[in-house]
Amino acid sequence: MQDAPQDRTMDDGRIIAVAALICSALQVASCLAQTPQKPDATPSGGIRCLIQTERPQWNRNTETILSGTIENLTDGPLQLEVEPAVYLTSRTSSELGNRFWAPVDLLHDTPLGTNKRPISGHGTVIGIESRSILLEFKTKGDAIHFRIDAQHLLWASDISSVWPSSAFFSTVKSGDYDVQLVLETDNGRVESPNVNISIDVKIDPFQDVARTMFPNAPEKTQNVSCFRSLKRGMSIDAVVQKCGRPDEEVGSGIYIFVWDFMDGSATCHTLNAKRLPWWRPPM
Repeated sequence: MQDAPQDRTMDDGRIIAVAALICSALQVASCLAQTPQKPDATPSGGIRCLIQTERPQWNRNTETILSGTIENLTDGPLQLEVEPAVYLTSRTSSELGNRFWAPVDLLHDTPLGTNKRPISGHGTVIGIESRSILLEFKTKGDAIHFRIDAQHLLWASDISSVWPSSAFFSTVKSGDYDVQLVLETDNGRVESPNVNISIDVKIDPFQDVARTMFPNAPEKTQNVSCFRSLKRGMSIDAVVQKCGRPDEEVGSGIYIFVWDFMDGSATCHTLNAKRLPWWRPPM
């Protein structure tokens, strides 16, 4: 019975030792948690990209401008081939089909160029390869500034199996989005930080007429030669089936359908809902 106090002392010693070990472990964990992580090294490709929008909201009556800079982070001159693309990711929906993309030539504010080649024996299946653009920097810190309009590009859902070929407001849905520029390089991809944007794709009355009259029409062709092949006397239905739905109807008393091209160089008008008595060929 007299040994009990000694046993209790030994137990207390074990408890104190275990507590000390736990405290030491917690201190080490706390130290590790508070150790600042080293920032990433020079981003892939040795460049950094930042973007901004000139308006917080985009709609059919405003410019849809995205501007930014690409900066050289290497210690000297740099030449780099990149394949840029703009991505829009919905902030309100995670459903498939709510992310859109458009390959872009940042230097010319146009869709990114492509090379087409047959991939079947009879040439009925065509493969499309994007063409890189060359970025050239003279010194460290040198920057390329760009300004592009989303409506000058061709868009598609990122789950689509076809190369982007549709106009901005006929592809993207209304909603809040994160905008991001992605530059694909041989060394990986460079991604800009996201920028928030709100998009309203509601159709104005002039455009609604064309969609109501031709609800099942194909989307407008981007090939100007289609309009050069039109013949006097063709019905409006034949024109729409051949070259796609018009962008708007602007007539008063008679129907005048208008097909607008993104570069503004060609517009075709139809003056009658039944016949095509006159049209202005694309330039």
